[in-house]
Amino acid sequence: TAIVNTVRLGLEDHAIRFHRAAVVRVGAPDLSPSAFWCAPSPVRPGAMVTCTLALHNTGVADASTAAVSNTLPSGMELVTGSVSSGGVGIILEGTNSVTWKGPVGVGQTVTLTYRATAPPEPRHDWVYNQVFVEDGVGGEWERGVWLEIEPLRWYFPLIFKDGS
Repeated sequence: TAIVNTVRLGLEDHAIRFHRAAVVRVGAPDLSPSAFWCAPSPVRPGAMVTCTLALHNTGVADASTAAVSNTLPSGMELVTGSVSSGGVGIILEGTNSVTWKGPVGVGQTVTLTYRATAPPEPRHDWVYNQVFVEDGVGGEWERGVWLEIEPLRWYFPLIFKDGS
């Protein structure tokens, strides 16, 4: 059940009006404490990264139809067959995406893990990876992580003109 409280604010002298709504969900699952991280960070270009999403339900109802979707950032590649959910739910691996659907009971944690390779070329110093979490009854959350890509370092020999 969702309770919606709407407030109207405005500056009448300037004809500026705002409408804002706050939604309070009652008797529903709560996956908001879920956390997403990737390690190691920083990582060398082309190296292996392990990403983990811990889905935690602190609500008062089961999230029986929870869903997770994660499209990897440009340059990252999913290692086929590396996705694991500890035997809970259904995993769908795409070309560069991971989708999971399954139950998360009250007070339970479901951990999803996968491996990917970091972008092979150091085009970016940082890559942003995000997952979208749904509880199946209207609750939606986004969890993101910044992955630092180490720059390539070139070491050239030092040559002195005066022979020293």
